[in-house]
Amino acid sequence: GILALVVIGPIGTYAGKGLSWLILLIQKHAGWLAMALMAAFMPLIVMTGMHWAFSSIFLIASVATPDSLILPAMLAANIAQGAASLAVAVKTKNKQTREVASAASISALLAGVTEPALYGVTLKYRKPLYAAMISGGITGLFMGIVNLKAYAFAVPSVIALPQFIYNGAPKNIVYAVIVAVVSAILSFTLTLILGFNEDAPEA
Repeated sequence: GILALVVIGPIGTYAGKGLSWLILLIQKHAGWLAMALMAAFMPLIVMTGMHWAFSSIFLIASVATPDSLILPAMLAANIAQGAASLAVAVKTKNKQTREVASAASISALLAGVTEPALYGVTLKYRKPLYAAMISGGITGLFMGIVNLKAYAFAVPSVIALPQFIYNGAPKNIVYAVIVAVVSAILSFTLTLILGFNEDAPEA
């Protein structure tokens, strides 16, 4: 406990601040690249807990100004995680794996909670995680080009899509729907193509 408070905690804090600084720097000079990177690596960021380093950024942005980075990136990543888990549920022959993957996909797609999918499915079998990251990167690039923005704070998911509605930018919600659909289809398809080895050791 002492080691966590004195050493690990401060290291995590500085690492989170450094990551935030780097991403914001990239966004300033190449917004499209920052979005693609965030969407692609969001599963790894969540895995390490570093996503909390961005909480002040998207909370302030969603209240004062639209968020054009964190929440949109999470939309692509969350949907991709859910779709990858759904593909595992469809393809697996193991009843227990199917039950876990099905529940995890619902959690990610409908609630935006990806930890069950990440720790219970995609990270465990690795290739579904790669599929989700590839999907996130591709849709993230699209979001960066069209400058997708979130106008309210909510954990991005299918039922939270209204956070992308704004009368002054009617195409914004259209772009968000496109991202959700493409991310889901691409991640699902890539997972089926790449496959996964249920006998492989867990990560």
